[in-house]
Amino acid sequence: MDFGTKRVGLAVTDPLQIAAHGLTTVPSADCLDYIMAYASAESLEKIVIGIPPEPSRAFQRALDRLVNALHERTPDIEIVFEDEDFTSEEARAVMMRAGVKKKDRAHKPFVDQVSAILILQRHLGHLNPTP
Repeated sequence: MDFGTKRVGLAVTDPLQIAAHGLTTVPSADCLDYIMAYASAESLEKIVIGIPPEPSRAFQRALDRLVNALHERTPDIEIVFEDEDFTSEEARAVMMRAGVKKKDRAHKPFVDQVSAILILQRHLGHLNPTP
């Protein structure tokens, strides 16, 4: 999850945790409801949330509210945090290399979704380090 105070980019991985792919981007106010609906349809064992190295107070308050609500409503799902430093810049670079049009690279919800993929890929790399 690329969590923000306005939008949340979401990504998921396959059951073997080999690859990450984008799911969607939702308004932050709808994030909890979206995750709860997703969790009722799909098996979730962990939620990975990207956090910046120095979060603002507003970000931290919004994140704390979400995490507390997730703990209350999904106590069996582990919540972990992953560094999201430079993921937006990296997402734009990845999109440019993939040939995504400049207009689409500027579309913030799309950037948030690609950032969520990168955050999840970082986490999967921690779980399955390459030799």
